[in-house]
Amino acid sequence: MSQLLFQQICTALDHLRKQTVVGDETALVAWVMPGTLACAHRPLQYHPEFEHSRSLPPTAHPWVVQWVEHIKHLGIQSILCLLPEALLVRFYVEGGLDLHPQGLLGYYAAQGLRVHHCPVGGRCLGLGDILPQLLTVFDALPKPVLLHCGAARSYLPVVAAFLAEHRGEPR
Repeated sequence: MSQLLFQQICTALDHLRKQTVVGDETALVAWVMPGTLACAHRPLQYHPEFEHSRSLPPTAHPWVVQWVEHIKHLGIQSILCLLPEALLVRFYVEGGLDLHPQGLLGYYAAQGLRVHHCPVGGRCLGLGDILPQLLTVFDALPKPVLLHCGAARSYLPVVAAFLAEHRGEPR
């Protein structure tokens, strides 16, 4: 994998994090392959009101809805989520967010987005085990695809760089 591409993606995600922490959500994604592949932190991961929450409370509901609307407005057609199931439940179900009976991923689907969940890390598959299958998944999803994870500084740039190197010209 190209170290330069990896570093560019890390820098772009760090910039998004810094903007979000100060309440600027004008840019929620970093385009790795414009019109084809974007990366983002999970919804409200660095939102100033919720970034330290163990799980998102009901008051976060309108913010998550707005986040999804923003993503759809950007033309995103599919979500490729790398978050382990336990984190999806912790952040988007346990706090009473009440998005959808199937949590965040169910909400995405109900909003017309194609969703594929491929958990990475923790007790789930390791990253090296899933990279080849992610190419197949990526190819099958309607574009553009938004890739997001809870460990954006580790898994996300690796997967994004891998997909970009195997499926197109990075920005």
